[in-house]
Amino acid sequence: MMPQTFSSTEFHLDFLLLRKSSHFAMLEDFLSAIIAQIKISRFFNSIPFKWNLKTRRLIEDTNKLYNFNYKIGRFVHATYATFMATSFTHMWLTSDTKGGISVDQILSIGWICCHCGSGILSAGVAHKMDQLLRLINSFLEFEEKLCEDVSERTKGHWVIKLLCYLGCAASLGMPTFICLMIAFHPCLPPMVGYSLLDCATIADPASASFWLRNPLLVFNILTWYNAFGMAYFLMFPAFYLPMICLKEYLRTLQQVTLRQFDKGKITTDAATRATIITIYRRMQILELKFNSCYQTVFLPTTLLACMLSAMTSLFVAIRLHDAVPIAGMGFFCLKLSILFVLFVFVFGFGGKIHTGSEEMLAKWRQVEGLATHKDFRRAVWSFRSLKVKYGDYGFIDKLTPLVLNAFVVGLTVNLLLIVE
Repeated sequence: MMPQTFSSTEFHLDFLLLRKSSHFAMLEDFLSAIIAQIKISRFFNSIPFKWNLKTRRLIEDTNKLYNFNYKIGRFVHATYATFMATSFTHMWLTSDTKGGISVDQILSIGWICCHCGSGILSAGVAHKMDQLLRLINSFLEFEEKLCEDVSERTKGHWVIKLLCYLGCAASLGMPTFICLMIAFHPCLPPMVGYSLLDCATIADPASASFWLRNPLLVFNILTWYNAFGMAYFLMFPAFYLPMICLKEYLRTLQQVTLRQFDKGKITTDAATRATIITIYRRMQILELKFNSCYQTVFLPTTLLACMLSAMTSLFVAIRLHDAVPIAGMGFFCLKLSILFVLFVFVFGFGGKIHTGSEEMLAKWRQVEGLATHKDFRRAVWSFRSLKVKYGDYGFIDKLTPLVLNAFVVGLTVNLLLIVE
């Protein structure tokens, strides 16, 4: 008996049915979480773009007053980050500790990683704003073309949506913890109050001059909320969701094609094979756009800042939990949980993009009868596996989360030994 031949229409319907039955993760399914993060970030002038309800696209904000406030925020952010780095360097050089690291120095590393890291990300977004807009809009356009026949949208997987709303909560919660700590302890180094307030002569720094302490608190509130609004917009809606969607595109395409390759034989018509080739090529375009946005500035900066932040947070939770105020412990614990999610889930999904595409291409190349379909054979052998790159040569694979966690734990253990 001849094997059944699948048409391109059946392939398209199979793709759609699998998408609906498996809670297929698509960017459109998580628009509520994306829009919520955009509103939070725009409230603190953290991002230079907005959501257009009519076109359902992310667009550049042309409001002159908003853009002026955004540029002022960037300037203040960069100035404060430079000030903190200078203050930390001065504190390090004038420290009396010999052969060890003080508590203030360790805490300062955590603050500087957050503020300087988000400042570098903000500068990277300003430099590649057009590419970032095109990236997110390209995913939306890809989904509209792929699922134009879907009349009922899926709700999106609840775990993924929970992680997105966790980013929204963290963009508000982490600066809130910092500002509460500064309100009661304004002399924390390397904050601006550490240099401007005479902390050495004031018995209770919280009782310092109202006209000096409260303006400093307002300044910290504005700068820290601005910094975290940008960082978490980039980390979750702009980076995490497109990456997990690309992983799900691959998974669904692999399942559909394996269903239609009957017992390792090609049983599809020419139109279906052309559709498969077109979909994978579009995924390659999405991968190129994704890497052009993130591989040079975002990922190297994020990896370095996240590892140092995770090291300081874990150290504080183990060694300094008695010396840090309650608000400070809330900040470090929340940051540690966010970094755990980032290492395990986000970079884990990035590794699955590489391994999943390699496995799919390997199975395609082993299909019986591939030599008789020249166009499909040439396309399959010309395809390369998809990679989430950082820098010029590195990319995220399935072992990256384990390597990052092992590196952070090793740094923390060494730091504990040095301090002891």
